[in-house]
Amino acid sequence: GRVERCAAAEGPGPALGLIPEFVYTATSHQLAAGDTLLLLTDGLFEVEGIDGEEFGQARVRDTAASRLAQPTPQLLDSLLTEVKAWRPAGAPESLPDDVCLVAVDFTP
Repeated sequence: GRVERCAAAEGPGPALGLIPEFVYTATSHQLAAGDTLLLLTDGLFEVEGIDGEEFGQARVRDTAASRLAQPTPQLLDSLLTEVKAWRPAGAPESLPDDVCLVAVDFTP
């Protein structure tokens, strides 16, 4: 019934494979049956609104938290819809940066 951020303490690193010699920090988080792991790229939360403010990671968490009762495919669609609605009127349908959402449902 809650959304938690799972990330390394020092924050995200570069995109996987971008810098071959980069050493990534591993992190772990206990998951249980009924949990969903959502992975996303920064193209989702860096979308700017009418005043230039980014949608932001906190807003992504709040949006996801308010839709936890939805099946995962609808949750992903809702996130994309909210991000697109954040942009100024008349903005192109496509988002300005690449967006990737991957969800994994842990079932009993």
